[in-house]
Amino acid sequence: MALSRFMTPPSLFQRRDLTAGEFLGDWMACKVKLRNHNTRITSALVAAMENRESALLYHSAFLAAVYLDPRYQCVLNTQQRRIAKQHLARLWRALPTASPGPKSEGHIMDELTETGGTFGTENEDILEKLLCERDQGESCTAKKSKESWYGIVESIDSFDNTVRLEKRANVLTWWSLHPNKYLKSLAEVALALPVTQASVERTFSGLRYIMDELRLWMKDDVIDAIMLLRCNT
Repeated sequence: MALSRFMTPPSLFQRRDLTAGEFLGDWMACKVKLRNHNTRITSALVAAMENRESALLYHSAFLAAVYLDPRYQCVLNTQQRRIAKQHLARLWRALPTASPGPKSEGHIMDELTETGGTFGTENEDILEKLLCERDQGESCTAKKSKESWYGIVESIDSFDNTVRLEKRANVLTWWSLHPNKYLKSLAEVALALPVTQASVERTFSGLRYIMDELRLWMKDDVIDAIMLLRCNT
């Protein structure tokens, strides 16, 4: 086949540990080879790839995964880095072990509403407690939450200046040794983004080994637990 030299072996896209950065690197290399060939067919393929890039390179989860990959972070422009940072900040709030950050005035009023309003003797202690936490010094838990939030925001911004790794480096091993616990927690989630259908289809295929005739009445949470173990062992 005339275009076989430009094709990436399918086995590379079926890897369990394929990251968004590696996918983007192979995508860019393929596009450069096609452009250098300079025929009508390759020009059409390049145009199709660039059309797809208009959506791919502004997908917040994809950009976040590339941003946390020191090998390929350099390909992102300023706007793409901003989108990636915003996504990582939202992702941090969603993590079950993360602290949500300092409370806003709206959050305080919501808490007052949930407890029955701001009037009456019963609610005076509640209001006083919230005001004290807001203006006269936060509690230990709230203080840790605030420090954790500002810590992750600062860490995300400072990662913009990370020294580039070589393409051959294993980014998953690099992150496993990273000293910043905030970024490490984010990377464990962001880099798990499935960039091809292979891992997703592999997961669905695994159901046939679990859902046999004797297990049709298993509860959903039991199936989820079995699939989680199967996909991570």
